[in-house]
Amino acid sequence: MIGRPTKYIEETTIELTRAYFKDSFGVAQDNIPTVDGLACYLDVTRDTIYEWKKVHPLFSDTIKAGESHQGRAIVNLMTDKDRYTAGAIFVSKNVMGWSDKKDYLIDHTITAFEVLDDES
Repeated sequence: MIGRPTKYIEETTIELTRAYFKDSFGVAQDNIPTVDGLACYLDVTRDTIYEWKKVHPLFSDTIKAGESHQGRAIVNLMTDKDRYTAGAIFVSKNVMGWSDKKDYLIDHTITAFEVLDDES
């Protein structure tokens, strides 16, 4: 193995990850948990978080559960008329993959036929 030994210790990392998502909703409940925030909390890089998600299924599941908290935080922010910001819309589109465009699928069949000339 080349490089530093991993900081990933399953029980500890999962516990800290759950704590991060839980603590992101402190008393004010206005912090939105992010991958960058988790990376800082765990003292690793964003790339390390993504690598751990690929390699460790339990960590991946914990992150997915945390993303639900992230979505809830964004929706709460966008639906609070006293705190509503355009930034919440930006985050929802770029972090959560939301979109305000609509894709339409039009399935229509055109039948071609031969037109006969009556000049004969």
